Amino acid sequence: MSVCFLASPSITLGTIVNMVALVCAKAWGPSWGMVAYVLSWINVFFALVVAIGIPYTYFRRTPPGIDNLQPIVLLPAIAPLTAASACGIVSFYGKLSARLQVPMIITGYVLLGLGLADAVMLLGVYVARLMNGGFPNKSQLWMNYVTVALNNCLMKKCQFRNLGPLGQASAALQLLGTAASSPGHMPFASYNRGTFITASAGQILNTVGTLSGLLV
Repeated sequence: MSVCFLASPSITLGTIVNMVALVCAKAWGPSWGMVAYVLSWINVFFALVVAIGIPYTYFRRTPPGIDNLQPIVLLPAIAPLTAASACGIVSFYGKLSARLQVPMIITGYVLLGLGLADAVMLLGVYVARLMNGGFPNKSQLWMNYVTVALNNCLMKKCQFRNLGPLGQASAALQLLGTAASSPGHMPFASYNRGTFITASAGQILNTVGTLSGLLV
């Protein structure tokens, strides 16, 4: 079970990338936006390794059976969702050219699909486990439904928040849609190649992302 905590460095790096793009690029110039851009691609690689490698290792080492599934297994799904949110923030606030923004936005959607699919499947299995074996005891019941700081997950007998992946997915949907079509940026309109990377496609992504984010 502890192997799932190896996703924490990727999530932490995503937070650092966000702060570099939001604070440093605004205060000290576009060069820090490029720093955030490079760090974001490094985090994309880490997130992919985490999202694929950790669940594989976890299920290989965990005894079979739905009763053995712990909610901490959702942690690797949050890594690609955090990286997807970072892609949207860096694209929007990093003061980058459209040539750099468009690949990052597309990669963000790939990470979003990977993380959200994993999260939905694992949440379904975990709910089935609760229905099959009963709810946790009273001392742990509230911890399954309240989103708290990640550090609390390091406490003994703590269970990871089931709402975490969905909240990150909602943020990623809205941030990527905004980055694709925000006034003054319009990277899809500036790029304007093919069928899908156009100004109208960016507007559609923005609208769908906002509505989907609210629903998730």
